[in-house]
Amino acid sequence: MARSSGSDPQHKSAFIAGVASFATWGLVPIYWKLLTRVPALEILAHRFVWTIVFLGILLSWQKRWREVIGNLRSRCSALFCFGSGVMVGLNWLLFIWAVTSVTSSKPVSAIS
Repeated sequence: MARSSGSDPQHKSAFIAGVASFATWGLVPIYWKLLTRVPALEILAHRFVWTIVFLGILLSWQKRWREVIGNLRSRCSALFCFGSGVMVGLNWLLFIWAVTSVTSSKPVSAIS
């Protein structure tokens, strides 16, 4: 089996995407730290609303509304989507709350 070289354009774009992802995850908490006066639930609500707007535009542009409607008609798919959405929402709420509520420069594990 032949190994692909590291100069493959797909490898380069994957590397760039990985670096951008880690940089974003490193900088987003700094942005949220600036929003300490805004409640975590309000930040999450904005995230929810703007995600709906963005996905609505994206689904319209790609003409994929039929897939969404088909999944929503399936009770099992709709329940899985709802359940995973609730779990992701709770995860984001906890993460945003943790970043915005800790006022010390110490790590959360060191605060007691």
